[in-house]
Amino acid sequence: MVTKNFLNILALSLQSGAKFACLPVRTVIGENRFIGGYLGGSFPGYANSTVTLSANSAGISIGTGTTPATEDDYQLEATITSGINITLTGTSYGADSPRSPYIKFDITVTNIGSETITVGEIGYKQTAKATRIVGGTLGAASSESVLLIDRTVLDTPVTIAPGDAGIVTYKIRTKTAPNPAPVAGVEIASFSFGSDAQIAAILDAAAAGTIDLQRDAGWKVGDQRDITIGAFAAGGSVAIPAQEIAIVITSFDEYMGCGNVLQFDFACGITGKVRMNASNNTNGGYKESEMRTVTLPALVNALPAWLKTRLKTFSVLAGSGGAVASSQTIETVTGNKLALRSEIELFGDNSRSPAGEGSAIAYYAGNVHNRKTLEKFDGGLSQWWTRSVTGPSYFGSVYDGTSSYAAANTQYTVIPFGCV
Repeated sequence: MVTKNFLNILALSLQSGAKFACLPVRTVIGENRFIGGYLGGSFPGYANSTVTLSANSAGISIGTGTTPATEDDYQLEATITSGINITLTGTSYGADSPRSPYIKFDITVTNIGSETITVGEIGYKQTAKATRIVGGTLGAASSESVLLIDRTVLDTPVTIAPGDAGIVTYKIRTKTAPNPAPVAGVEIASFSFGSDAQIAAILDAAAAGTIDLQRDAGWKVGDQRDITIGAFAAGGSVAIPAQEIAIVITSFDEYMGCGNVLQFDFACGITGKVRMNASNNTNGGYKESEMRTVTLPALVNALPAWLKTRLKTFSVLAGSGGAVASSQTIETVTGNKLALRSEIELFGDNSRSPAGEGSAIAYYAGNVHNRKTLEKFDGGLSQWWTRSVTGPSYFGSVYDGTSSYAAANTQYTVIPFGCV
């Protein structure tokens, strides 16, 4: 089965002008990364149509695993790394049907060990080359990662006795597995790759209590979906272009009791930088900021209809502004369709901000899901706004994955969140 790594690389490759900068991949060593820019090479890669005994190197590997393949696989279950010789003896192309093309590899496996082996799985790993890959450290140009592109569990495992050789036939099929059976009359699809109509119907059913998004639909925290937002005018009449961007499920918990079935955040900063206020002050706090009253409502109107019409109106807790953190009171700011996260929601503490602006969001804990989120095509370090007021002139920000602050009239990108 082709993996989400492959599907997201394909999505990136199909984008005119490399418009995406935050499509997620997971490397063979378990790193969560974002891949952006142009990819070099082809599929299969020139050096990857070979075989390897290394679990972490590009090429074709075999293993003993039998757990059914899923789109989320990023490595083989149990790679065979010794006791065998493997040789690629043939490569061919064809189709099982007009809608099911394949690449076929014939592999000879010789057991040079003293124990019988049973080949149950096989995988194809390719090196992805991009202008920018962001992981634990802000990615440099021409970074590379090895990604599992396909994992196939053999219908009939191949057992090879010591001293014998066996033939393993490996087909990489681009036809994906069928969607699960409907639940309570609702067609089930993945959050990442279902159609807009399917996603809308699933969300409506979950809101009505007919299905559970995690149990019945299989949706997970970290699942991303690509959306297109229209052009809009931010505060100060800054023209933000139409663009494609990704949203990510960050929680299935209710936010401030608004009755939502999930929380989502933008997975990367929008193309276009905006300010918190026209002047360098924080009077009125987040509640009265230009960001909340002008820019985010305009962004809401630019969202695709299937998402905009399902947004919940929710409240956030935010400092009153105009003073240092310790002197502010906490306000309940109502009427939000999109909002900025607070320092404590992102970092689990309020070292720069007033106490009481919510609680930590598990998605961001330990920077596993990358607070160093790529600011699209900026080419430098990413800095984006939070709703926390750190002083008379400063709002909180995220700078290269760490808690920071900046003058209110400075322009940075935004990574808002919403509830549906």
